[in-house]
Amino acid sequence: KAQNLAKAATAAERAEREVQLLQVARAASEVEAAKVAAQGAKAWEAVREKVAAHAEKVLAASVAAKRAEVEAELLKVALAMAEGAAAKAAAEGAQVQEAQQAKAAAHNKQMS
Repeated sequence: KAQNLAKAATAAERAEREVQLLQVARAASEVEAAKVAAQGAKAWEAVREKVAAHAEKVLAASVAAKRAEVEAELLKVALAMAEGAAAKAAAEGAQVQEAQQAKAAAHNKQMS
């Protein structure tokens, strides 16, 4: 009986040590899992920041392209206005020249 009790006590101690080792291993794996989760969160944050920075660049490029498009349209309008003003000035110049020629012809008629 004493031998059986000693064996049982030894088995109980061994079982208790195994439980303690399992608890330590479990705690260590929980710590490791927490570390992995924290690293994952940091990695995700880094990815999110990169995506946000890229989106910001894309938006800025889109705005710049739209601005260039609007400026091109404004330049077309300005060019059309300048062409219209040039045509008007040419027409007015032709009228002035005709008037001067008519005046000179009239003057020449009076002189002859």
